[in-house]
Amino acid sequence: MVNEVQRFDIGNSPGSGKFVLGFNGADTAPIQYHPAAGVVQSALEALPTVGIGNVVVTKDGNWGYVETFLNALGDQDLPQLTAVMDAQMAGTGATMTVATVQQGSSGDVPPDVPGGGSGPTLQTPCTVRDLLGFAIEVAAVTSGAHHSFPVESTADVITVVVGQ
Repeated sequence: MVNEVQRFDIGNSPGSGKFVLGFNGADTAPIQYHPAAGVVQSALEALPTVGIGNVVVTKDGNWGYVETFLNALGDQDLPQLTAVMDAQMAGTGATMTVATVQQGSSGDVPPDVPGGGSGPTLQTPCTVRDLLGFAIEVAAVTSGAHHSFPVESTADVITVVVGQ
């Protein structure tokens, strides 16, 4: 079982403005341009498509925010967040990017089950913290003293290969 991890990053250090995050058809109230992680978490938890206790938001650097979906939204592939800046924030030259760091999975076929196909994936680029978290989650569901597992990678994703 793998929880979905997404992130959004605000670029070019805006000095003003607001943005709105969307998830699965619902939008947050406008959020000030440089919020604390708890503000983002509360805004997402207020959405009917998220709910309280189903996301944890942490900051990754000054302008990066990492969202880990859990509980009712855990262990599944989820739609990607959307982010829209208001005109004031966009006018500062700010940018916003959203990415899936780790695709969620129910884990019905653990990575060490022969014939299972592709296992958990990690979207790249990612932080070292995300890579280590991915490796720890995969190692927890693989057998063997050394937790060896083959992987395939492209410029955009690292995938655990099962059945080899």
